[in-house]
Amino acid sequence: MEYKLYYQFIKHGFGFLQTAGLAPFYVRIYLDQMPNKRLERERFKQFLHEMTATRDFAEKQSAVRIRRDQIAEVSSHDHVLMQCADIILGAMQFRLNEHHLDKPDGQRCRGKKTVAKEKMYRAIHREICTIHKNFNIGVSTGARNYARPHWESPYEHWKFAANGHPGSE
Repeated sequence: MEYKLYYQFIKHGFGFLQTAGLAPFYVRIYLDQMPNKRLERERFKQFLHEMTATRDFAEKQSAVRIRRDQIAEVSSHDHVLMQCADIILGAMQFRLNEHHLDKPDGQRCRGKKTVAKEKMYRAIHREICTIHKNFNIGVSTGARNYARPHWESPYEHWKFAANGHPGSE
């Protein structure tokens, strides 16, 4: 499946498996427009719809339900919250991949956009530090004494690394 990372993010990033004991509830999933062929996108949406019927969800007694007609593709440019998420994720990716050090070929100084992106990252980092003191971009924030951290914590940061990959926890 081509959408493995997207699937893992949706399954784990929102705490769907940490909802045992809650009354069943339905969620809507808005996916940013995907460039793949229509059939592949529809197959992925069907896979998301069926996700709550998997053994993981049954064993954890997840209260999450997903209706097929509540999974949609949207343009993130039309949704302010998705734009905000894009900015935060872009800033994290920029810093984690050390693009803040990039210089145009043949130049001794960084470009204006690179400097601006680093300033954006630093502003976001300062805000996150008001929630998680000594926040380290390369480390997951963890549960931090929350029973349901994905639902209760104001900000979570997940270092995603495959099992056995250097730096995986």
